[in-house]
Amino acid sequence: MSVRGGANLGRGGRRLQAAGLPAAIALAAPQPIYRYHAYQGDTNNCGPYSVAIAANAYLGEARLDPLAVARAMDAPVFKRRPLPHWVPVRLPGGPSLPWGMAAFLAERLGIPARWQWRCGEERLRCNLAQGLITIVFIGELWRWQGLKYRGWAHAKVLYGFDSRWGYAFVDPGYERDPTDLWRGLGIFWQGRDEFLRGWQGAGRMVVTVGSGA
Repeated sequence: MSVRGGANLGRGGRRLQAAGLPAAIALAAPQPIYRYHAYQGDTNNCGPYSVAIAANAYLGEARLDPLAVARAMDAPVFKRRPLPHWVPVRLPGGPSLPWGMAAFLAERLGIPARWQWRCGEERLRCNLAQGLITIVFIGELWRWQGLKYRGWAHAKVLYGFDSRWGYAFVDPGYERDPTDLWRGLGIFWQGRDEFLRGWQGAGRMVVTVGSGA
């Protein structure tokens, strides 16, 4: 089975093959995260959309509207521990902060979450094996052009790993594509080496969601 295979199947055959695709991934999240894929469009809402995707997958139903989450994340979150303080979640209408995303999930939504940086690749695979949902970040945080800062980052939700194809994500940066079996489900692949370069460029940060996070 190829990653982008099955273009010549009939409609019924395509539906049957697509239904079995997630089981073809060697290491995949137990939750059907792809069912909650949402496309962010031409916005800076990859963080809020990833939070909504992860939260809905954790809850097992589409309870959260990504746009409503984006609006709510413009406000800071109050944390009582270890000391009472306010946590900025994102710049209004702009980039989200990983520690703010974790605080929003935990304090505003009541969903266990924590953020980490400089993680090893084994953290990603351990989270998959343990049924923990993982938001990852790729980008170039330390990119400058002369005196102008040109850094960027993108958030998406990890779904699986397969040595043949790399890492699978539920990525709000892409629309579903009905002509492609994987993308039609809301699953988007990135080669391992390419992903690891992008992840390194964003500080190897993750937000882990779920009991035990």
